[in-house]
Amino acid sequence: MSNDYYTHGSFPTAGSPGSSASMRSELDSITGGFDKLVTLTANANKLIKVNSGATAQTTSTITDDGSTVAINNPLTATTFNGLTISSSTGTLTVANSKTVTFSNTLTFTGTDSSSVAFGAGGTVAYTSNKLSAFASTTSAELASVISDETGSGSLVFAASPTLSSVTVNTQLTIAGAQSITGQITSTLATGTAPFVIASTTKVSNLNVDLLDGADWAAPLAIGSTTPAAGAFTTLTTTGLASITNQINLTASAGIQYFLAGNQDGLGTNNPTVLRFANGGLNIGHGDSWSGTGGTITDYVTIDSSGNFISTVNTSAASLTANKTFVFELTSDTELKIKVRGSDGVTRSVSLTLA
Repeated sequence: MSNDYYTHGSFPTAGSPGSSASMRSELDSITGGFDKLVTLTANANKLIKVNSGATAQTTSTITDDGSTVAINNPLTATTFNGLTISSSTGTLTVANSKTVTFSNTLTFTGTDSSSVAFGAGGTVAYTSNKLSAFASTTSAELASVISDETGSGSLVFAASPTLSSVTVNTQLTIAGAQSITGQITSTLATGTAPFVIASTTKVSNLNVDLLDGADWAAPLAIGSTTPAAGAFTTLTTTGLASITNQINLTASAGIQYFLAGNQDGLGTNNPTVLRFANGGLNIGHGDSWSGTGGTITDYVTIDSSGNFISTVNTSAASLTANKTFVFELTSDTELKIKVRGSDGVTRSVSLTLA
């Protein structure tokens, strides 16, 4: 039978004598076949392969001790048990006592229990990837992995956020118009203005309790400038009122009153009254006067035609000041005039009325 190691020739022929030369030649052919086999010495556990010329056997760099197959020299571009190794300038280094395992998941595990595992069907994220490479995350989940967060609730973005009970410890700058539906409360201590406003434009519907530190029950002085015109229901002064221009009194009923203090001896709410009505002037005093009016006793009247009309007492009071006079109607037919001179003496004269 012919093979790569030994092919039997015609020697020896059955039943024929042979020569020593022919026998030596046949033995040389057998020796040549053995020479194509690897030697046993120094090749323990080595795997046998056919050389690249396909002319003989040779040993490989792979050993097998019955439990572990080892590659004793670096692999070049080749295929090993279905694993293709391509030519590369890179280096795969597995340190001593480390294990590399490939299955349906890729896991790098060291003997120190540190490991990196890649789950089946997952995607490896790189430092250049954005957060969109990861699964959707809620605000609460994000807060749970942050160690120095403040507050709670949903993550806030710039456009139209909804905030609740926000505390700002430093200056807050707000650009643009803001709409506030709740109450604004300032706890700043007295001595520092809680608001600093640059605009002098009037604020509509702004209702304040104090004006420059005073309220309307005890307002501050208006100042040295002439104020604008104002409308008052009741204007009261406890000191001297100085008026340098005309006083215009108007009333819807055509009657206007000018009150001046209380008459001595008549008690409270009994002021001296100037009443302007129908083009005339009445001077008298008011009895039980209130904010809506009262009874007026007229002493002197100047009517719309310029006539001077005076109410004369039937028992005139004694004159107490020099250079004064008084009329006294002693009867329907007699009028007495009393005059107190500069000497303090009161003299009188009676006029008979027809």
